[in-house]
Amino acid sequence: MTLTTICLVTPARYAFIKVRSGRIPTSYEERWDWAKVIELLLKLKRDLMDQEGVTKLLKQEQKVARIMKGTVKGDVKKAMMDAM
Repeated sequence: MTLTTICLVTPARYAFIKVRSGRIPTSYEERWDWAKVIELLLKLKRDLMDQEGVTKLLKQEQKVARIMKGTVKGDVKKAMMDAM
């Protein structure tokens, strides 16, 4: 099992990077291979938690932007009506 990432190096070039790798054991003698598999899964979980934080932040920023946009638009409209 391998966890990889892809990065944009230039607009026409990508980099394919191996982040973590683990071999799933199939016998008792290979039981120590579980450490690499667990490490891979923990890395994946940490990355997913980071992504959830970024998603939450983006949603908050979008919400604030909508409120600000509506507020500014309303204030400008009111100022124009008052000026007439």
